[in-house]
Amino acid sequence: MTRPQAIAAQCVVLVIASVLAPSGARTQGGRPPSADSVARRDSLATVIVRAVRPRADSSAAATVLGRDQLSATSYGQDAPLALLRTPSLTAYSDAGGPSGYSYLRIRGIDQSRVAITFDGVPLNDPEDQVLYFSNVPDILGSAASVVIGRGASIGAAGTAPYAASLDIRSRSPATTPRGASFRALAGSFGTWQTAVEGATGLSRAGFAALGRFTRQGTDGYREHSGNDAWSWHGSAGWFTPTQALRISGFAGSSGTQLAYLAAAESDLRVNPRANPLSRAEGDRFGQQMVSVQYAAELNNRFRASLQAYRNSAAGAYDVSFGPAEGGGLSLANYSLRHIWTGATAAVERSWPNFAATLGASAYDYHRDHSMAMRPTLTSPEYANTGVKRETAAFGRAMWRAGRAQLTADLAYRAPTFRYRPSQNAGIAPLQAGWSFVSPRAAATVELSRGLTLMLATGTTSREPARGDLFAGADDVNSTNVAGLTPLTRVRPERVWDTEAGLRWAGPSGVLKVNAFAMEFTNEIAPIGTLSVTGLPLRKNVRRSYRRGIEIEGKRHTTLGTVHANGSWLQARLAEFVDDASGVRYTDVAPLLTPRLLLNAEWRGREWRGLVASVAVRRQGASQLANDGNAELRAPAFTIAATSLAFARGAAQWRIWIDNLFGTTAYPSGYTDGTARYFYPAAGRSITVSVRLATLGAR
Repeated sequence: MTRPQAIAAQCVVLVIASVLAPSGARTQGGRPPSADSVARRDSLATVIVRAVRPRADSSAAATVLGRDQLSATSYGQDAPLALLRTPSLTAYSDAGGPSGYSYLRIRGIDQSRVAITFDGVPLNDPEDQVLYFSNVPDILGSAASVVIGRGASIGAAGTAPYAASLDIRSRSPATTPRGASFRALAGSFGTWQTAVEGATGLSRAGFAALGRFTRQGTDGYREHSGNDAWSWHGSAGWFTPTQALRISGFAGSSGTQLAYLAAAESDLRVNPRANPLSRAEGDRFGQQMVSVQYAAELNNRFRASLQAYRNSAAGAYDVSFGPAEGGGLSLANYSLRHIWTGATAAVERSWPNFAATLGASAYDYHRDHSMAMRPTLTSPEYANTGVKRETAAFGRAMWRAGRAQLTADLAYRAPTFRYRPSQNAGIAPLQAGWSFVSPRAAATVELSRGLTLMLATGTTSREPARGDLFAGADDVNSTNVAGLTPLTRVRPERVWDTEAGLRWAGPSGVLKVNAFAMEFTNEIAPIGTLSVTGLPLRKNVRRSYRRGIEIEGKRHTTLGTVHANGSWLQARLAEFVDDASGVRYTDVAPLLTPRLLLNAEWRGREWRGLVASVAVRRQGASQLANDGNAELRAPAFTIAATSLAFARGAAQWRIWIDNLFGTTAYPSGYTDGTARYFYPAAGRSITVSVRLATLGAR
């Protein structure tokens, strides 16, 4: 165990020790706080969370996953795969198994356009606008809830929620019961995980703490695509009826055998686990975040909150450039290191039928890039730095009149990017800046008891990421600067999003139907050639759209509960020119955007401690390129899974069988124009876990 791991483990042990030790603070001088008092204290610490996450009660395009639902479907998979059964979402792991480098797309749009927050702290890397979930394994293990808001919204800090938002709220120490738990998990392809957690509960004086430490690993489904990782999350605070001070954070590290290139279809027919990368290509990355938040209720109608955070990450990965002289491989080692600090402030004011939120945020971000050829890592061939800064302001007003509620949101963002070249680059620093105003309006009307109409419309803009500006180049110098400048050649993208839905809620279940139309201007779409890591480069497309219908429902029956959702999507790129061939394409479907997605799950009622479930997922065919060629598509597939849980006393056993019938499935891939290359999903896999928990732990 490394030093950071040891420190994290010690922190968790201290928390658990405090849980198991006698607690006089809870019993001396009176009873612990009541449930109403605890809820009131905890609500103070969520002022910023409420400001940045979408309101699930005012949109039919929002899905809320609670802790029970997250726990029931968790068998050690990364967050994108754990969220796979939600509407309009596709995901894959390049290793094929439950963990490694995993990615999600919502309505066919990649995760760099999905704003991800953790307790109100933005997590998308400002330069690339993406979060690598492999850096923060088991991040959902500490979640109290996840809200997925499909469609554009205004955001409040960090990356613009251009396609969607994914907001994770961790469990609050103020509302987590005193207790401790331990989980061990083992499964196919050498997959394993252990997790220990503990919470002190809320003392009479208002103090509380919790922590979770996870260690996990896998051999990977694809050949030599394994990883080993650890993560830690902790939170502690002081909560009174009118004030809350909370510090929370996480740390994670993952070492991965790389599998970022898809395998040729011809190779997969011979070996379904083929990985074209070598055993020598691997990486090691770590990420840490800490935030401090203070919130106060100045009177019954006025609350204020201030949050400061620091996010850092560092690591390196190897890329092979073929055989080296004298034998072996010529390996380039790419190193990345960033430090990111920021703050967000928000105030809430309420009246009997009106409420308003105002806030502001700012951040400063630096990331160093370098590359050296092994074994001379101390002599990099280049070392450059990207600097991203942003200031933003946001506001929300809500007015209720009878059965109707109107919401108006407005955000202003002013990001800037500055590139500091290597000393030997022979060019001056490069810089660009943008400013965006994003309005949004929403209305909900209760048409009858249990039936609500939900409407929303608004526009959001997003600046190009570093990879967009530099066409995937990691270093800009005198040899390539002419083709990459001015930086204004890549225009910001804008979407106008309109959502209209109905929500019905009754004693037997819930049903939501949502129709959407996302109209894009200058979408930065994946229409370029492939980068060195197998990702298509992106360029502006003047006009494009995504329109569709999403249905999501839950039904309670005497035999259990049925969850089901589906989406039908029509997406088109109006016109673009393929750089490699010079061919002009018009009215073509964008890549990796299935028209049809269906999910259904039955979860039985508990019987003598036993709970069974069966789930089915259907993913339609999708284009591997933007050329409309029906031969170059990822085929449709249907995958089934089942699970069985058994609880007795403090122990709970679970068994999951994923891809029950061993279906051949390719959830993602690409093409070179003639052949198909796929990332395979794992075949049938079995995972077994046991969890031991003291009374009150969940």
